[in-house]
Amino acid sequence: MSSKMEDRNKEERLKRVTDCLVSDIYKLPLFDLGSKGDHRLSGILSPIYDDTVVKQYVPSQFFESAHVYIERYQDTEIFQSLISKAFQRISFTPQGEQIILDIGSGAGNTVFPLLSLCPEAHVIASDLSVDMLVYLKMGLEKLIIDPGTNRSCFLVQLNAEELDFVEGSIDMVVGASVLHHMISPEKTLARCAEVLKKGGFAIFFEPFEEGNIIIRAAYHAILNDSRKTALSKKTTGFLETMIRDYDVRMVRDKSSPRFDGLNDKWLFNKKYFSVRAEEYGYSDCIYFPLRPTEHQFLNHALTTLRLFGGMERDDLPDWAWEIIQQFDQCFSEQAKEELLIEGCIILKK
Repeated sequence: MSSKMEDRNKEERLKRVTDCLVSDIYKLPLFDLGSKGDHRLSGILSPIYDDTVVKQYVPSQFFESAHVYIERYQDTEIFQSLISKAFQRISFTPQGEQIILDIGSGAGNTVFPLLSLCPEAHVIASDLSVDMLVYLKMGLEKLIIDPGTNRSCFLVQLNAEELDFVEGSIDMVVGASVLHHMISPEKTLARCAEVLKKGGFAIFFEPFEEGNIIIRAAYHAILNDSRKTALSKKTTGFLETMIRDYDVRMVRDKSSPRFDGLNDKWLFNKKYFSVRAEEYGYSDCIYFPLRPTEHQFLNHALTTLRLFGGMERDDLPDWAWEIIQQFDQCFSEQAKEELLIEGCIILKK
């Protein structure tokens, strides 16, 4: 059967969506994935992607292991606070039925805060993983909010590198921990600049090289200390793995096949965003750290030890923590604000 015939049959099995806000501003035809009979997908819109393309972009943890990822990283309260701080930085006040595009929505870390902070807005929650959108849909169905607000949250399967919205149709784009998963995040930044209205904002929360390289140096110092023989094999392995991870993610060229199946691909730096902001026509580019600067290297090391190493503070001896603390003490609070570990990037059209 020809590919054209297959596409035609696929369209016949799906209901084309023509009567909603998203279809009015999206350039390609959108279809309701639930029209094939799976009620779990009902209301999730999609331009219809080939499964091989989806798997090329989305690691397996966002499919069959989606629930594990959600249990580990779901925290809407943190992002409610972070988005509020971002709004304050740009003196943004939600006004009327603005259109907010949330990319890489997952199970809703930023979607639920946006619905709360912008109750009259139309929020387009998008992700390439349908599995993640199903979990988001379940969360929305449990949420007790104004019915009008609930109707204004649209679920759309989208590739964040191919945001085919009408130019100048979006008031704000929000993405939390999404750009560093991509092979070509510059494609997303370029498309955001095109689809945003004049004066609109793109807000991202991402990991930065400037601060993480300090933590890498601390781990390296621990492994080179004469007392390293007292470290457990598990702890040593964790530190070595983290150093290799930092080294890989700081590589600017992501064309190597090794990045295809890698989840976390980037550690950004400020220059990366400032260059793209000028290149794509943004009028402003600002940053701020996501966490308090006091003890920021120690606190981040403890968080990664728990999240990625499955260990607790006692798994590192006191002398190792003292080494990490020394790096915190080497810099003023003002300097540590520049040494972003995780930061918010705000781009103004």
